[in-house]
Amino acid sequence: MTQVHSGIIDNQRTRTQVVPPASPVFECGDQCRQIQHYWDDLRPAEGLPSFQDLNPAQLPPSILPNLILLEPRLEPDTSRLRFWLRLVGTALVDAYKHEITGRFLADVYIAEDYDDTEKQFETMLETARPTCMWSATHTNDGRFMNYERILLPFA
Repeated sequence: MTQVHSGIIDNQRTRTQVVPPASPVFECGDQCRQIQHYWDDLRPAEGLPSFQDLNPAQLPPSILPNLILLEPRLEPDTSRLRFWLRLVGTALVDAYKHEITGRFLADVYIAEDYDDTEKQFETMLETARPTCMWSATHTNDGRFMNYERILLPFA
């Protein structure tokens, strides 16, 4: 699963909008559209692209600082789904104010919109289709952030 965040905008209204998985790519912003086009080019005629086909060197340089690679994992004891942060771009490390690679998202998530975020991840996994989400929310330390995220599934 790949997650890309794009621009943080200063606006004080809190809202979240999840774009349905069937929505066309034009409903996403530039960075999300770029990564979705890259993902589409990796896709075989049927099914999902392989994670091994992902080559960060082929991505536009503006995307890398905002890229997160997530791995869905089931907890052995409870079979609860959790999201492991395999790779986190530098812009997101800066937003979190510390390194979060190698941790579970729920353990480090800093914004008030975690339930919407988790729902977006689950929708992407259930449908095996890209999903896009816009959110204007507050962080746990009172900062305001406005972002867009696209999730892309891999086989």
